Amino acid sequence: FHQLFDPHSGADVEQMVMRLDEPVDGRQLRQAWDLVARRHEVLRTSFHVSDDSEPAQRVHHSAPMEVIEIDQSAYTEDQADQRLTRFLAVDRQRGFDAATAPLSRTTIFHRGRRSVIVWTFHHVILDGRSFPIVLTDLFAAYDGLRAGETVELEPSTPYRSFIEALAAKDMTPTREFWRTTMAGFQAPTPLIVDRIGAVDPATSGFGEVRTRLDETSTAELQALASSTGVTVNTALQAAWGLLLSIYSGETDIVFGVTRSGRHGVMEGTESMAGLFINTVPLRLSVERDATVTTWLRDIRALHVAMRDHEQLPLVEIQALSEIKAGNRLFDSILVFESYQLDQTMRERTGTGDRVGYELLEQTNHPLLLSVYGGRELDLRLEFDKSKFDRAVVERMVGHVVNLLRSMVAAPAATVGDLRCLDDDEAALVGTIWPEGQGAGTPTDMVTRWRDQVGRTPNAVALIGPDGPASFADLDAASDRLARHLVKNLGVAEGDMAAIMTERSAAAIIAILGALKAGAAYLPLDNDYPANRLRYMLEDSGAAVVLTTDRRAAENLLATPPDDGRSRAPIIVDVGKVEDPGHDVTLPRNGAERPAYMIYTSGSTGKPKGVVVSHESLVNHADGVLAAYELTSRDRVLQFAALSFDVAAEELFPTWLAGASVVLRTDEVSTS
Repeated sequence: FHQLFDPHSGADVEQMVMRLDEPVDGRQLRQAWDLVARRHEVLRTSFHVSDDSEPAQRVHHSAPMEVIEIDQSAYTEDQADQRLTRFLAVDRQRGFDAATAPLSRTTIFHRGRRSVIVWTFHHVILDGRSFPIVLTDLFAAYDGLRAGETVELEPSTPYRSFIEALAAKDMTPTREFWRTTMAGFQAPTPLIVDRIGAVDPATSGFGEVRTRLDETSTAELQALASSTGVTVNTALQAAWGLLLSIYSGETDIVFGVTRSGRHGVMEGTESMAGLFINTVPLRLSVERDATVTTWLRDIRALHVAMRDHEQLPLVEIQALSEIKAGNRLFDSILVFESYQLDQTMRERTGTGDRVGYELLEQTNHPLLLSVYGGRELDLRLEFDKSKFDRAVVERMVGHVVNLLRSMVAAPAATVGDLRCLDDDEAALVGTIWPEGQGAGTPTDMVTRWRDQVGRTPNAVALIGPDGPASFADLDAASDRLARHLVKNLGVAEGDMAAIMTERSAAAIIAILGALKAGAAYLPLDNDYPANRLRYMLEDSGAAVVLTTDRRAAENLLATPPDDGRSRAPIIVDVGKVEDPGHDVTLPRNGAERPAYMIYTSGSTGKPKGVVVSHESLVNHADGVLAAYELTSRDRVLQFAALSFDVAAEELFPTWLAGASVVLRTDEVSTS
């Protein structure tokens, strides 16, 4: 699909760069490639797609490899490498015509007594385990020709045998496995650190950040995996899944993992060249109260269960999920290889120190974490530069390493205790929350609000179209509303209170009143389509709708809910509440309780509700307060729609500083 959609994007174009301390005979290398292509038919294939038939991979009787020779002997090594770098970029963008065989080519750079060979091919014909198979044959044939021998390579088991065996396999159990596995998952795990929607048009292409886990830490990680009955790959899956959970605030996490695909179809696949791998979704439930070792074993069990079902194409898996067609099932992929590429290629091809190997790849996903095993884990995070800043990706890689080290240091700890911050970041958090507020012992937002009211009751908390309101004014009005919700309407802790008002003091009172009643608030935008607002009310299970326009709310709720609930939300006119008196005991909010709920745009399907806890709200408010150095003398414009997450950032940090929120008017927004 990606080849057809944009053949010059560079996605899935593989470049194997081989450096030799010897000159290379171009004519004999061409002959060697011809011999290798006779042995491995996949090197003679092309792909054809038509509107009235299934896509087909066609095997050609002959498909000579294009071998280009470039003389760089007049350049210094640095100059030659600079030209090589430019060539690699152009070569990748050149891409391939999928309908024209072969989907590979070779370029030889002659550098006097040294040479560089660049073997470029499309990933659609070969996977990583095929590289040493093909190159072992290539160098064996080349060396034989150089020695004047008659070289014959025995035909290998044809790749078509695997395709035919796979087509004959009963996929019914596999489809049921994936249908069950993906049930209830409706939107991709968001990459909160990306910059989608704010892209510099001049920024394009992919970058890569590399780091290594030192030898001691790698050995300790291997020992932990062995003693727990899992693999290093399991630990990496746990670290990546937990990092996505930390970044996104979600506990139902999905990312892609690449499987070998050579299991359970036919014998002899380990010696065959072709594309066997398949990238499938790994769905993790991040149980923060589980111990690290227990969670690792659970992830390993998931990984093993997928083994008999790894050959189903991703497009079919997505069709069995609840993700809408045209959207990604996941935005990040984790690939683990238990070996270091250069060392393994030297060993398996028999070229030893004679040839150095480097593989250059480009994915079509925003993030690809590739990890190579060995004495030191080699981590490479490839990223789409139009969506991520390099500094952000560098921190992500560092956080993965920190989580791995944290697992090793405390395998009996809970998942929620694992640490992703390094010492400098932890110290920065300590400066943002010098008294431990938010960082270690966060309180709920209602307690923080009441503390501020106690310190500055007469200070102006809100400036709106109806004039100023003090902290004490808002506190008293929201207390009345909270008592009404609890006493008269039976609103309970954890209920959802939808807010459907214009930007006004009433909206602010509704927010504070809902929180004081122990509920979480759900801000609704009156400009949204009615069907979407009804869906949000039904999906959230809202108990009440707080509004200043009862008729509009009644019209919205005139269509009964279709989710089987016995009753619609109760409509509450914020300006006409009946105060039951001061003998009502309001609930005491905990840090872990939901504070508010915001729905996503719905661009990947139905809008998805994201619940933010009091702990997260307080932590973020404290962080913003410190970052902007807010003081009680400040005035902060409340500009964003209340249904947008930024609104909470405009309100709560301002109040915690004892400062004033200024509500914008429609005239301001259109002036």
